[in-house]
Amino acid sequence: MTSQHDKPKRWQFGMKGMLIAVSIAATTLAAGVALYPVFDGHPVTMHRLARVKTGMTKSDVVRILGEPSVRQSNDWRYSGMTWCFVVVTFDKDERVVLVEHDH
Repeated sequence: MTSQHDKPKRWQFGMKGMLIAVSIAATTLAAGVALYPVFDGHPVTMHRLARVKTGMTKSDVVRILGEPSVRQSNDWRYSGMTWCFVVVTFDKDERVVLVEHDH
């Protein structure tokens, strides 16, 4: 006859195992919260994007959105680590004429 003590100890982590599991869960959660702004799909926040208006200067746009990822003639492109991008187009007087958001 076998006793309780003869059974294999599967799934018994003890206090040390529980602390390790909680530490891993907390680290994963913290990393997810910290990286959310990077991976949320938008290179600039929607609140800031809404502040960019036709007629603004390039310095106004930099103050609101920051430096663009790419500057191509009269188009400034803002992109991040996701598929989303924003393009701000300027006229010959270097004023905003169009703001495009890809979705």
